[in-house]
Formats: sequence, C-alpha cells, structure tokens
Amino acid sequence: MKLNERIKLVRQKMALNQTQMAEMVGVHLQTLSRYEQGKLNPSADFLIAFAEKTGVSSDWLLIGQGEMSRMIKQEPLNDFVTVPLMSGRISAGVGVSADTSIESCMCFRRDWIRRKGDPDNMSLIRVSGDSMEPTLSNGDIVLIDHSRNYISDFGMYAISVDNSIMIKRLQPYADKVQIISDNPKYPPLTVYAHEVVINGKALWYAHDIGE
Repeated sequence: MKLNERIKLVRQKMALNQTQMAEMVGVHLQTLSRYEQGKLNPSADFLIAFAEKTGVSSDWLLIGQGEMSRMIKQEPLNDFVTVPLMSGRISAGVGVSADTSIESCMCFRRDWIRRKGDPDNMSLIRVSGDSMEPTLSNGDIVLIDHSRNYISDFGMYAISVDNSIMIKRLQPYADKVQIISDNPKYPPLTVYAHEVVINGKALWYAHDIGE
C-alpha cells in the first residue's frame, strides 16, 4: 500500500469526507485530493499534522510498518450523513449546462434526511437566476432526490430540456408538460413530455440571508 492509499484509508476509517479531513489537518481540499490521488507528495508539515490529528502511527503512515493505531476514531459522525454539493448551478431561468463534478459536501442529521428518502440518491446544487423567486433566489442551495425522477405532485423538480438543466414546477397535461416559474414575469412553457428529462425532485433548500 502506497502513502497516498494509507492517507485515504485513514480518512475512510474515520468516516470523514475530504472536506472534513482537510479542515481537520489544515490544508486546502484540492491539496488533500491530490495527496490521496498520488499526484502530489505530502509535505512534512502535513504528515506531522495528519498523524497528530488522526492518532495514527507515524511509522505506519510513512513506511507502512507496524500497526496503524489503536487510537483511531471510528465513525465520529454516526448521527450524520453527507450529501455532495455539485460544482455547477441549476438554472432558475433559461437553463445552464450540467456540471457533475463535486465541489464539497454538507452534513445532515441521518434521522431527518432518512424521513425524506435515501441520501445515497441525493445531491445538492446551487440555483442560478431569478425565475423561481420569491421561493428560490440566486445562490440558494437545493437538495435533490434523484430517485424521484417522475412527476408525483405539483412540486419543484430538477429537469433537463435540450441538454440544459433547470429547476421548475411541472404540471402534466396528457402527453405534454407545462414548465412553470414562480416569478410571474416568466410565462409558463408547454412542451411534449418526451422532451423533458426529470432528474429528481427538490426536497429542501437553504437561503442565504446576506450580511
């Protein structure tokens, strides 16, 4: 096992995502990611901090000899679950191109999110635009359940139309779907049902109240 693989193994055994581990040992998320991928050699300061913060043996960490540690913490976030925050934005407007890379993660109480569905099928994405105001504003974060990729009620859905992703309310009409914005200055759009790909239903959102 290589050094980068040992670093990743420790993080996984502690049930931490990369964002949480990076904060713990005091490095940037991108730096930790490159360490784990073996694309960058860890600095001496990082290795010292990593061993101290996680409780692993320095000999095991550096050269793979001896026991990892009996002190390593197991699942400190057992009451919480992480959901990935995607790098791209979902349009509350005319639509934007999809970006499926992960920016970071957010923690939710396991019991709360389980009442809404399986968190393994969920992701978070930021809103861009004003067509869903006053419900959603530019920069809000929306929780999407991708297993609910069908119209179950008059709620908000993450959809794709002509390879552009957006968040809208949907109203089915026979073989057509009406795409509705909450902002009255954006008129509804009616398209054939086969032209709309439903990526999931919006379950929750976070609004930044500003400074």
